[in-house]
Amino acid sequence: MEISEDMLRRIVRETLHELGPDADPALLRKVVLEVIRKLQREQQSAQPIQP
Repeated sequence: MEISEDMLRRIVRETLHELGPDADPALLRKVVLEVIRKLQREQQSAQPIQP
């Protein structure tokens, strides 16, 4: 599951809107990317190994 740059921008933009003017866009982008990576690792480890 790879996320496109457009989807990442959309997630960050919508989240910034929710958080308000004090939110840091660069920090939010970093956090979103880290969460996506963690979810990808969990998803990969949950898939059974095919013989």
